Amino acid sequence: MDISWQVLINTDWHDYRGIAKDEDRLLKLLKPGWESLLQEWWNIEGLEQPTPEVIGALQKLRTLLQRITGDIIGEREIAKHDLDELNIYLEHAPSHLLLTRGEDFTLQRVPCASDWTWLLGQIAASFATLLAKYDLTRVKQCSNPNCRWTYYDESNSKRRRWCDDDCANMMRVRHFRERHRLA
Repeated sequence: MDISWQVLINTDWHDYRGIAKDEDRLLKLLKPGWESLLQEWWNIEGLEQPTPEVIGALQKLRTLLQRITGDIIGEREIAKHDLDELNIYLEHAPSHLLLTRGEDFTLQRVPCASDWTWLLGQIAASFATLLAKYDLTRVKQCSNPNCRWTYYDESNSKRRRWCDDDCANMMRVRHFRERHRLA
């Protein structure tokens, strides 16, 4: 599964310990070292450094995806205007097929242009694929109230409650201490 959508949503960072201030990690793309973040987050190279307008477009897409995932998690109908807006982003991800030959033939989809508009479209496409092909009951938000990380639950039982082991361990310790403090 392409988790580009999840990476974008989770750039709206909240300290799972509840100590540090919340942070918009997209703003790090305006600072030195942005290329390594781009590689880490979306495995892409060769783009120009984003402008504040590009960051604004990423934030707008993130807000849309957060709103739709909120509807999914809350088991509400996704608004038609949200789907229409998502489709506008999808229009900006044009690609074509390329056939290459090594030992065997390989058919791959390649972008017509690799720019920030295309990346926005690719992120939207990863989210649209989630909506169309995956079990939406597995889209969840971490049960740690300080974290709010969004994730896709790939556990066999579909009962995962936390985004990762750090949140799970911390919340278990908190619950343990609370039970023993009251005893």
